[in-house]
Parts: sequence; C-alpha cells; structure tokens
Amino acid sequence: MDLDKQSYLPNEPVIFTLHLQNLANSELKIYNFDVRAVSFYRMNEATGEPLEVMPVYSEKEPLLTVTTLKSKGAMERKFVFTTLTAVSGNYKIQAFYRSSPVRGEEGRSTVISNACAFQVSGEPIYGRDGKGILEKEDAIKIARMKCTGTVRATTATLVINEAGFYDWWVLFDLAQRAGNRVMTLKKAYLVNPYLAAVRREVNPSIVPPRKEEEPPVKFRKVDRLSEGVSARPIVPEVGSKKN
Repeated sequence: MDLDKQSYLPNEPVIFTLHLQNLANSELKIYNFDVRAVSFYRMNEATGEPLEVMPVYSEKEPLLTVTTLKSKGAMERKFVFTTLTAVSGNYKIQAFYRSSPVRGEEGRSTVISNACAFQVSGEPIYGRDGKGILEKEDAIKIARMKCTGTVRATTATLVINEAGFYDWWVLFDLAQRAGNRVMTLKKAYLVNPYLAAVRREVNPSIVPPRKEEEPPVKFRKVDRLSEGVSARPIVPEVGSKKN
C-alpha cells in the first residue's frame, strides 16, 4: 500500500492506494476491495493508540462482491480519507483485508498490509466539519477562483451527485460589463467536499438533489464478531502477510 505523500497540512485529504498480487499458481476467488472487505487502522505514534478509521464511500456501491484474480494477476484501488489529518501529529496507517469469501477451515486468513507513516503539521488552508465535509465558506472560496466579475449574490447547497457522493453546488450571480452596459451572469460549480477542489462547471438553472437526512457517505458501524472477522490494530510488521 502507498500514500499519495508523507506530509499533510491539517484537513488535507489522504489518498491511500491498496495493491494486491496473486503469487499463487492458480486463480483465487476473492473479495473486491471495499469498506466491508478492508479495514483501516491509524496509530498515533505519540500515544501508541490504534483507531479504526473510515474512507469515503457511497452506499450505492455494492459491497462484498466476489471476483477472480488470475495467477500472477494484480488489482488495486484508491481510498480517500478526510478525517485522518484533523489533528497534527505523527501517525501510521495499515490495512486489514478479508480476502476470502469462504469461512472456516477452508477460508484464507486476513491479509495485513505494510504500515505507512505520515505527518500532519502546519496551518489548515480550509475547514471541515466533524464528518470530514468541506465547510460551506471554503467551498465558495474554491469555486470563486474559477470565475471573474463582481459577485452580487452567492448560494451554496450540499447536494448528492449521481454516484451517491456529496457535492457543494455553488451558484454565483456575477456583474460583468459589456460595453456601456452591466449584465448579470449566472455561474454554477460542483465542488468536491472531500478533495476540496472544483469538480466541474454545471448548468446554473439545474439544481441537483439536496442532501438527505441520512447521508449517502457515512461512518460504518459493523459487528465484526458476527461477521467472523478478527480485527487487529496496527502491529509491527513481523509475521504479517504483506501486500
């Protein structure tokens, strides 16, 4: 597994790439990488305290789907975290992959990745709420850099996109001069609240669906004992199966 970098500002997103290769001489039936098959643990190096952490995901994604990985074949997936950098410090993160759809004696044991170290320090350039969602005011600032003219009015609404993730829908009423006349122009942008970046410009007359009371991206509550998964916090990389 790899992190996109080793040093982050507070509230920056962390992009974590998980790799898997089948070294066996036969194909394997395995789970696809998703938030039910893979667990992530962050350890605070100052306290040694492990904590299970959740990446961003959509409830529209099918979970625990089975795939076939050919001999010597490989697969990978990126996971985005928005709450790992909330507090400055030195950390490690590690993944535990429940690879086998078969339980009992015929099932394979959990695969443990290497632990990746990262540091969080400095001053945040934008804020997030307790669930890691970009603050409204910062979404407006990010979208404002994409347009010119004098802003007469601004609207920002947290909406749900076609994939089941959040977007900030930011609408500007802009005053722009055309010769001797001043015209009003509307511009709208979707701002990714996880990566803190403009996703694309959209038609200002079409408002996407608003967010629901039950968010499509949320923290998972799982009883691992009922699932037959023995979750272990970050451990020294001795005797572990590395990915």
